[in-house]
Amino acid sequence: MKHLSPYAVAIAASMIALPAFAQKIGTYTGTNDEGDQVEVVVSAASGGGFEITGLSDGGTVYCLGGTDIGYGVGFSGDLAAITDGKASYTQLFTTVAVSSTFKFTGSEVTGKIKFSVPILLTAKKGVACATKPQTFKATFGSDAPALQMPKGAYAWPLSK
Repeated sequence: MKHLSPYAVAIAASMIALPAFAQKIGTYTGTNDEGDQVEVVVSAASGGGFEITGLSDGGTVYCLGGTDIGYGVGFSGDLAAITDGKASYTQLFTTVAVSSTFKFTGSEVTGKIKFSVPILLTAKKGVACATKPQTFKATFGSDAPALQMPKGAYAWPLSK
């Protein structure tokens, strides 16, 4: 009867214990819990590893005063480094704010997103609006280079 060497046992045990981080360069698409599309773009980081370079989400923003509006947001640039299969991105821009977390497992990314936007109701009156925290799930769909928007934040109304 043959026995495995201690080295073979150690290698096999370490392979079993490896986490299932499988983020790949490309685009993950899916939906949030409101059914709106979410897109996460992963790229190679300049210092090695991976980073999130694109994020888009849609949802209902709930405004002070009771107005509910469908809105979409997008972010582009070096948003967040992915470390141990996880990332977070929080940013405040003039036109939009976002707070998000990401967890990569296998060919999926899951997480939470909340964003807020100021909405102009008239030429002189605006109101603060924000989504409820949304959970999302997106699946790796393409390793083709994603369309890169100029670095920044974008917001647009959605018809719901």
